[in-house]
Amino acid sequence: MYKYLNFFNKKGEYCNFQYDETNDKWIGRIDFGNVSKDLIEDFQLYILEYVYDTGSSIYEYVFPHIDSSYLPGGGGPIGPTGATADSVKITASFDSASPVPEIFIYDFDLTSTSNVLNKAYSMNYSLTYDASETLAPTASAFPNIKETSIVNSSALQINVAFQPSEENGFSSTLYISKYKRNIYCK
Repeated sequence: MYKYLNFFNKKGEYCNFQYDETNDKWIGRIDFGNVSKDLIEDFQLYILEYVYDTGSSIYEYVFPHIDSSYLPGGGGPIGPTGATADSVKITASFDSASPVPEIFIYDFDLTSTSNVLNKAYSMNYSLTYDASETLAPTASAFPNIKETSIVNSSALQINVAFQPSEENGFSSTLYISKYKRNIYCK
């Protein structure tokens, strides 16, 4: 149920990712320009979800929601480990089978006065959960779009960076998955 996700860059431009309806996942490519050795080039990937806001009766872009088909109502136990909805996160991670140290995910430690950059090859992100969320009928204008009253107009931001150790070409695959198994963006 990821068809209505939308991906943008830091300039607000739509990332030209393709949706694979059969596998319910997005596939796309991000290219970095030429970067001198040891300098950092970054890319902010913003993810929004198109939903129907039941409170205002309009369609709008919101912070992504946990796929309600994966959750029971009421925030009860979910998934194979019986975790609650509050503990479910998505994971952005690079291919561990062929790691590329020059390409990584990062965030900043905002509690530090020295602006520490936290470099990682895998990070977890929380999503919005609405226990009363439903899916629109398949005959609607937007079949199976999430219908919710919980609307957060900010975007999920994933920071990706490239810091070449030598002047050469590098390639890696970023996976965005739920419970480290349901890959929905590659």
